[in-house]
Amino acid sequence: MNRPLVSYWYEGAMYMTNRRKLILALALLFALNIMVIALAQSASAVTYKRGSSGDTVRQIQTKLKNWGYYDYDVDGIMAVTILVRYL
Repeated sequence: MNRPLVSYWYEGAMYMTNRRKLILALALLFALNIMVIALAQSASAVTYKRGSSGDTVRQIQTKLKNWGYYDYDVDGIMAVTILVRYL
């Protein structure tokens, strides 16, 4: 039984339409994924430098002391000894 040419054309057009939709959806999903990763990484990026102080520095010093990487008093002030000794 012979099929009309219009039927073949319609199937080909539908295949291309579905393929384009799939490619567009995958590209959109990929872009969204990259944006979420970039936002997550930049949201928690905090830098502590010599002279920084506060409760967070005190927590860092306490953890380093408990792990055996800090031999000084926990005073909540970021000193050169922390920055240079273990870099």
